[in-house]
Amino acid sequence: MTSGVNEGPGGDRIAPPGAGGASSERSRAPASPSLAASSTESAPPASPELLDAALSLLRAWGAGAPPSAPPAAPILPLIAFADAQKVAPPICAMLAEALPGPAARLLTDTALGNAALFAEARLADLRLAARPLNAAGIEPVALKGVAFAAREGAPQPWRRMVDVDILIPADRFAEALAVLRDDGWTGPDGRVRTNVFGCYAHPTLGREGAASGLEVHVRCSYEAHGALEGMAERAIPSAIPGIRIPSPEDRMAHMVHH
Repeated sequence: MTSGVNEGPGGDRIAPPGAGGASSERSRAPASPSLAASSTESAPPASPELLDAALSLLRAWGAGAPPSAPPAAPILPLIAFADAQKVAPPICAMLAEALPGPAARLLTDTALGNAALFAEARLADLRLAARPLNAAGIEPVALKGVAFAAREGAPQPWRRMVDVDILIPADRFAEALAVLRDDGWTGPDGRVRTNVFGCYAHPTLGREGAASGLEVHVRCSYEAHGALEGMAERAIPSAIPGIRIPSPEDRMAHMVHH
């Protein structure tokens, strides 16, 4: 397939996906909703009291059972601490179970409602990106947070996500970018390139109707070789036809590497 993808002003050459070196054109994701405006700089310190309370609530959430008692830590600092650690949705879900009456809902409903909306938007954007790729015979591999959503075929509000990450086999990378460009996805400068200057992902793409940025990966690290090499070839089917996910071993390796 002839991509016709822009290669930069003046016809400057662009290195193939396997080339070394980092990109000077890596960009931050477009503005998208975030669960809360707090940052680690304004978060309360990780006191033993907060840490113990957070871990207790996370263990209850993981066990699928309500907490045995309300946490001993102050509630508002606990929520701020959980948000800074990016685990606010499960912590708030357990607080809603542990605290009495309407007080819990006043504290937790906004966080839980926002998390659900954001998770639904990320899954919708994954499907939106996969649609033209599937029509071209390309099955993207969902990475990071959207891999959990694809595995279950349903939104995963507990996993905070900023954008949608997908992996494309190197031999179809340029074609996939051309397909996405023709479907309306564009980079921060309004262009889509055939490759990424030796970086591991194209600068974040955006599209009208998409709530998230889309990062299209040709590999999962700057290194062309290593433990994550061949992840796309080892990917397994997900609950969503036309979308694959990394094997459990590769997902663990990617998490450690990332």
